[in-house]
Amino acid sequence: LHTAPLISTPLETVDALVEDVAKFVCVVESYPEPEITWTRNSIPIRLFDTRYSIQRNGQLLTILSVEDSDDGVYCCTADNGVGAAAQSCGALQVKMRPKITRPPINVEIIEGLKAVLPCTTMGNPKPSVSWVKGETVVKETARIAILDSGNLRIHNVQREDAGQYRCVAKNSLGTAYSKPATVVVEVFARILKAPESQNITFGSVVTLRCTATGLPVPTVTWLENGKAVSAGSIAESVKDRVVDSRLQVYVTRPGLFTCLATNKHSKTFGAAKAAATISISEWSKLYKGDAGYCSTYRGEVCSAILAKNALVFFNSSYADPEETQELLVQTAWTELKMVSSFCQPAAESLLCNYIFQECNPSGAGPAPKPVCRENCLAVKDLYCFKEWLAMEENSQKGIYKPGLMLLTLPECNRLPSLHQNPSSCTRIPFFDFKKENITRTCYSGNGQFYQGTANVTASGIPCQKWSDQAPHLHRRTPQVFPELSDAENYCRNPGGENERPWCYTKDPAVTWEYCSVSPCGD
Repeated sequence: LHTAPLISTPLETVDALVEDVAKFVCVVESYPEPEITWTRNSIPIRLFDTRYSIQRNGQLLTILSVEDSDDGVYCCTADNGVGAAAQSCGALQVKMRPKITRPPINVEIIEGLKAVLPCTTMGNPKPSVSWVKGETVVKETARIAILDSGNLRIHNVQREDAGQYRCVAKNSLGTAYSKPATVVVEVFARILKAPESQNITFGSVVTLRCTATGLPVPTVTWLENGKAVSAGSIAESVKDRVVDSRLQVYVTRPGLFTCLATNKHSKTFGAAKAAATISISEWSKLYKGDAGYCSTYRGEVCSAILAKNALVFFNSSYADPEETQELLVQTAWTELKMVSSFCQPAAESLLCNYIFQECNPSGAGPAPKPVCRENCLAVKDLYCFKEWLAMEENSQKGIYKPGLMLLTLPECNRLPSLHQNPSSCTRIPFFDFKKENITRTCYSGNGQFYQGTANVTASGIPCQKWSDQAPHLHRRTPQVFPELSDAENYCRNPGGENERPWCYTKDPAVTWEYCSVSPCGD
């Protein structure tokens, strides 16, 4: 007897976990045997799809390893050609333990800005998301919210928000925790205490103080009139993320001192700045005049030659006197690399004292003191005789560089004399006679400091008096060379130009000869 298909066990809803096995059973009574087909969401399931197994003449459908994409409506249809085909449907609900697909990651955030920590989850039923900071559950506040997406949003981040955060996803099947993510709260540099402006007396030592904070702890630098501070000592201490910087300056000119605090956020947010003005009482009366001002030398080229903290004159006819004078000296100094080793130290001493003249503050304003005539002549007539001549023959009468004004040679004879008025000119220590080196019975080194009374040359000719110009004209005068001051007609080596003591001779045919003074230690 032929009967139409009848499904005796209707399909039911099946709950399955991901990776579990899920089964649908479709028991059919009919004669002849029906052909059974399966669909998911109305799409036929093919027999050769390896994710499924169809057994018992099609009455059992097994999903071998459930994926979350398998949920939907599954139907079996039985047809044997007799009467109408029979169909029954049931749903597969894929249950899924919570899974965190996008966990929070470490973040550096600047205090006061907004932070969002991601936490994207999967799961069925949909997991609820909470957050833990350290061991404590994060409570929502006016600043802190857990969004519907699961992300944690913190407005106006504070330092206490720093720490380790984990997100927790939970449903009826279980709980998932993310790895901890570290929130570092950083702070751009800012100045807590600005340096204070002061009005002080010339030559005072002033301490300017600047404190700054930030995370990372900022670096503090000081500027004087917009340039890095060249002179002065800086002491710094750091405590509780506050850096305390103290600049100590020996003040010999007014200035604007700026404290700059920077950390890695300064590129974006800019450096923190605070400035103080240091003014000098009596400055414009004593130290600054129409022609220029007195202040300490702070350059590099002449630092070994000029006395430390000596006041020198800066000429206001230049736009930036200190820079221009330093540039002049530097240019000339480079040229002096070409001269003889005898000339070089004398010329360098003269150059530095010629361009940076000693300065005397006075009621009539600052007065520069020129170099003494005798020191100038010593360079011209002895130490650098050949080089000076060559330079004078140079049509430019000095050292010239494009863009720089002419650096002319000093006119020695116009300078004030050491012998007429010692206080009117600057004596250069290089040319001073070092009394502690004097020898009298023998000579040491080249005999520059020999002050004995030998007065006959090695071949027996009597010596000419140094103050005489006959029988031989010469420029080694007692006025210029301190070692000849009481020299009469004794053998000497003024300026150390020769190998040992010598003298001009009384013989008109022999200009000069070495003397027979023996070296010390023989």
